[in-house]
Amino acid sequence: MNAPSPQALRRGWCPSTLKPMETGDGWLVRLHPPGACLTPAQLRRIATLAGQHGNGLIEISARGNMQLRGVTAQSHPELVATLLAERLVDEHEGDGPQRLTLVSPLAQLPLPPPPACGGEGRGG
Repeated sequence: MNAPSPQALRRGWCPSTLKPMETGDGWLVRLHPPGACLTPAQLRRIATLAGQHGNGLIEISARGNMQLRGVTAQSHPELVATLLAERLVDEHEGDGPQRLTLVSPLAQLPLPPPPACGGEGRGG
């Protein structure tokens, strides 16, 4: 695997697994899992890879994307190969923005009962 070009590392665009962005603490690698879904075991594996190939930091961006920090030029090729081999990222990343978090984390909680509607508060 070839290292990303210097143009691909510039700020001001959306990084991905294959096209990381250079930051003050190394490369930022954004992950786009197939189907935008990860199991707990897959999340643990990503955490292990973040420590092996980066500085161990995993973030969820303001737009709901998962990203690894502190990846180096030397560690990036092996990280990408492992992520692809273990199907932890989509090998056909598009150029447009993708989101990992698509629903509220509270979506499965039961809704509170509707408020009682009596005669209070009505003009009449």
